[in-house]
Amino acid sequence: MKVKVVLVFLAVFLAWSTAQCNPVVKSSVQSHSWTETVLVYSDSKINVYIPADMINFNLFWAKYPQSGNFSMALYFEIKDDQARRNTIENIKTGIADNYIATFGKTYPELLRFVVDYAFFDMQNRQVTVSREMYIDQDGEFIGARDANEVTELNEQHPFFTKLARSIAGVLERAKNYPKNADILKELQRRPDLGQ
Repeated sequence: MKVKVVLVFLAVFLAWSTAQCNPVVKSSVQSHSWTETVLVYSDSKINVYIPADMINFNLFWAKYPQSGNFSMALYFEIKDDQARRNTIENIKTGIADNYIATFGKTYPELLRFVVDYAFFDMQNRQVTVSREMYIDQDGEFIGARDANEVTELNEQHPFFTKLARSIAGVLERAKNYPKNADILKELQRRPDLGQ
């Protein structure tokens, strides 16, 4: 009986630990007023979406078709209330200190998405966030800042590392869509098309 209990516990633990270690990648499409997004990564604190048009951008016009590098806009939806409050306070501080530029009406409490424009350099194992934007529940821009922050893709930064793995998987699966195949083949034959 004890052996069975231990085996059941191990099975549950392994399932839980695998879920914790592997990014959750879903192909379901979420509809929003300004874009369609694909859920890429989710945990207890955050959801990350890739806009569908950014996937097309990377497939059709990417500058890095053979390197495995990619750049795109990532929509972060904060699920954890404390993390959301911290982000809102940071936005307010940024507006007060003039390093966050605002657009029209500004209500940080209505924050829905933080959008990072990021370049994933898979050869050098790092991601550079060039710009960060804040969007409210109505799809209106709260503000933006120039980030230019570089984060290493390693065990010290597991979130970005898992996110990179998730995005790479989504892009790899997207390459198999028949409507994209010819364009991808042409990009691979002529790298200059991506310049």
